[in-house]
Amino acid sequence: PRVDGLSLGPSVGKYCANVVVFGVRHLPKMDVMGSVDPIVQVAASEDGRSAQGQFVKTRVFQKKYSTSFADKNTGCPEVCEVRDVSTRAGAGVLVQVMDWNRLQKNQLIGSVFIPFPPNGHIEGWHKL
Repeated sequence: PRVDGLSLGPSVGKYCANVVVFGVRHLPKMDVMGSVDPIVQVAASEDGRSAQGQFVKTRVFQKKYSTSFADKNTGCPEVCEVRDVSTRAGAGVLVQVMDWNRLQKNQLIGSVFIPFPPNGHIEGWHKL
């Protein structure tokens, strides 16, 4: 997924991360009919393997292998505000791209851990 504008800011004694999700590209076929319905979910993580707290999710884009998450009317990308973020060394956000399913559990397509840099800001495409 392309994540731009990952930044830390104080939020009531804790930190929050605003993760701006611009889109996904080159996703594999996941469903029986050969389509994929991507949804991105983001959570704070201290070890890169497990989420600390709830995942914040984007909306679902049905039957899209590559898509921009920008709103059709405003052109603004999706922003996921992740709360209670740790500022210790090695902490960051866990970003997962899932294939949304109406009747079954969503399937994981891939994930990436993005550690917080010292300046608190990172941009660019990240491979799953």
